[in-house]
Amino acid sequence: MIRLATLFGFAAAAPPALAQSSGHLSWPRPLPEAEEVALAMSAAPREISSAATIYVLRASGPAKAREGTNGCTCMVARDLHEGSLYPICFDQEASATVFRQELLELRLRFEGKSEAEVKRAVAAAYAKRTLRPPARPAISYMMSPHQVLFTSPLPEGRRVGAWHPHLMISLPNATQAQLGLAPQSGVDFMQLERSGEPLAQLIVQVPHWSDATPAAAAAPSLPAGAAANPAARETLRLAERRVSETAHAGGLSQALPPALASDAVLLLEGAPLVRGRDAIAQLLQAQTALRELQLSWIPFRVIPSGDGSLGVTFGSTTIQRSQGNRVDAGRYMTVWRRGDAGAWQIVAHAQIGLLTPEQLVLPAGLAAVTREEGSNAFAAADLAFAKMAGDSGAPAAFARYIAPDGMTLAGTGELNIGPAAVRARMAEGRLATAHWQWHPVITFAAASGELGATIGEAEIRAAQAPASDAFYSKYLTIWLRQPDGSLKFLVDGGGARPRPSP
Repeated sequence: MIRLATLFGFAAAAPPALAQSSGHLSWPRPLPEAEEVALAMSAAPREISSAATIYVLRASGPAKAREGTNGCTCMVARDLHEGSLYPICFDQEASATVFRQELLELRLRFEGKSEAEVKRAVAAAYAKRTLRPPARPAISYMMSPHQVLFTSPLPEGRRVGAWHPHLMISLPNATQAQLGLAPQSGVDFMQLERSGEPLAQLIVQVPHWSDATPAAAAAPSLPAGAAANPAARETLRLAERRVSETAHAGGLSQALPPALASDAVLLLEGAPLVRGRDAIAQLLQAQTALRELQLSWIPFRVIPSGDGSLGVTFGSTTIQRSQGNRVDAGRYMTVWRRGDAGAWQIVAHAQIGLLTPEQLVLPAGLAAVTREEGSNAFAAADLAFAKMAGDSGAPAAFARYIAPDGMTLAGTGELNIGPAAVRARMAEGRLATAHWQWHPVITFAAASGELGATIGEAEIRAAQAPASDAFYSKYLTIWLRQPDGSLKFLVDGGGARPRPSP
C-alpha cells in the first residue's frame, strides 16, 4: 500500500496540493550541536568515534567541535536535498584526504553554491593539489542507522533513507580485475566505483549498524509453522536467486515471464495493475529503458508460510546501467506460490526505483484488472486498515497495522522500519493531513491462513483539495498473522498508476 511512500517517490508527478516542502536546492542547516555531535559519532562503532575529532555545522559554517586523540574524524555531510544527513567517520588516511573534500563540499553548499559550482571547485582543488587522493587504502565509515541518503547529490537524486550500513574504502587506481571481479560483476554486497581512477572506491555492505543492531536483512518474523519447514525456505531462496541471476544477465523482461504463474500480477511504476503472464511480458518488452539495466536482488526477508503453499521475498535491488559506472538502489517485493509440480512460481511482483514516469511506455490493448469478488481475512484487514486511515489519518493507521519489524518501501527506495519510524515519516508535510482511500483488488493467501498479500489501488488527496488533484497509486502489502492472532503487515510498497478514465 505504498500510499504515502508512492508520493515520496513520485513527487514530481504529484499534484501541487500534495507536493512536499522538501526538494533540491535546500541549503544545509545546523542541528542542535549536541544532536549533531551524537549523529556524527553514530557513523562508526563507538570504539572509533569516541576518540575522533568531531566537526559540526554551526550558524557560521562548518567548525571543529572537539579535538580527538586517535587521528580519526567524524562529521555529518549534507547535499542540497531537504533532509539529507550523511554521518561519516574517517580513518587516519581518509581524515587527511576524503574528509577534506567532504568538508569543502559542505562549506560550499552552506555558502549557497550550486552542485555544478561545488563540482568545479572540487576539481580545481585537486588540480591545485590543495586536495589529494589517498596515498593508501583509506576507510570511511557510514554505519549510522540514522543516515538519510540520496542516490545522487544532483536534483534527480532519490531519497533512500538508511540504505545499508557500509564502508567506503578508497583504493587508489584499483580496478575490478585486480579485485577479481568481472566487468559486470554480479556480486551484490560490494561494488567498485571509479575503477582504475585515483579516487576509486570500494563500497562494502556490513551486517550491523554502528550500535551493533542488525541491518534490515537480519532475522525476521516468521509464520508460526515456518521454523519447522526449513526446506521450503531454502527452495524459495534458490528460486529467487535463479530469477535474480537471470535478471542480471539478460534483464527483467527476460527473467520475469518464465517464472510467472499464469495469473500473476505486475506492479510497474507508472503503469496500471497488469495481470497474466502474456500481458506482463508485453508490458516489459515495451520498456526500452529496461534494456540497459542489469539488476540484482538482495533479499531482506525470505519467508514461506508454515504449510509451504505461499512465500514472500522482498529487499533491495542493485541497478547497474550498461553505459557508465552509475549504480542505483531500488526495492522489490515478490509473492510466490507452489505450482502443481511443487516448484515456486511468482504470483505478484512489484519493482520500485527502475523507471521514471517519462520512461514508461504503455502498449496498446492492456486489459484493466477487475476487482475480485468475495473476501478473506487479509482483504478484511486491508479494508479495516483503509477505514482507520480515513477516520483517524494515515500516520495513526500505519502505526496500528504495521508489524513490530514491518517496513514501508517508498517509491524512492527509501526504507522505513517499525511503527514509530513509519508514523514519524508519514507525519511530515502536507501528507499528514491528506485524505486517503484504498481498496484491495486481488488477494493471495496461504492455505494455513498465516501469510497473505493484498494488491490494490489507492487515491490520496490533500486536505480541501478538489478531486481533480488526487494522486493515484497501486500497492502490494504482505501480511503476517501475529502471535495474538491479529494480522499486521510486514512490508508495504508500490508505485504510481495512471489517472482513471472519467
